[in-house]
Amino acid sequence: MVARFVKPAHPGGRLMGGHSTSSHGGHGHSRLQMAGHLLRALPEFWTSDLNRAVVEIADLRPGDVALDVGAGLGPAVVEAAEAVRPSGRVIAVEPSRVFRSVLGMRARGRRYGQAIDVRSGTAEHLPLPDDSVHAAWAVNAAHHFDDFGLAAAEFARVLRSGGRLVLVEEQFGADDHPASEFGFPDVGLDAGTIVEALTGVGLVVEASGDRALADRPCTVVVARSGMDEEDGVG
Repeated sequence: MVARFVKPAHPGGRLMGGHSTSSHGGHGHSRLQMAGHLLRALPEFWTSDLNRAVVEIADLRPGDVALDVGAGLGPAVVEAAEAVRPSGRVIAVEPSRVFRSVLGMRARGRRYGQAIDVRSGTAEHLPLPDDSVHAAWAVNAAHHFDDFGLAAAEFARVLRSGGRLVLVEEQFGADDHPASEFGFPDVGLDAGTIVEALTGVGLVVEASGDRALADRPCTVVVARSGMDEEDGVG
């Protein structure tokens, strides 16, 4: 049985992954302090070492169909578009209309922008057919899923045999995180919880735990869709 997870409030607001922000109220910080934090973090909405690291872990190859769930302004999407060129495609699923519009304009201004496909959707209802994706990831988005069990089932549904999945959550509350000065709590979604949900829908977890990515403490889970016997790998 796959557990149901209710979306927790998180002051990081998917900020470091390039996603929408949420309220920071009740944490003892002035609006001016929070505005300063947002201004310093804005470049990461556009591009970031963390998202580049996630794309590397996803191990994209030319011709792959890749999926970024909660893509925001696309810091990982544009990196992935380069990796799958010239015939691959990156599908960016993002619930925010504003972020979709900006990402669409960003794609049109890039050399391989035609490889970027921006769609409205959520992790619980991915707008893709079965067995259509070679690699998928979500950066600082998993703790926003309304129903993690359903999201895990959707990842399992859209991944092709042997398809790769990377879920990364920054540990915003860790002392060695750049945002630790703001007293943000951890998101409450640990590796064990993620692993339980993914294995519950048949995905094979290859690595899980806490590790540094781009000099940031993160929870990282890497999984793969089980291969069919005819693929030659059990």
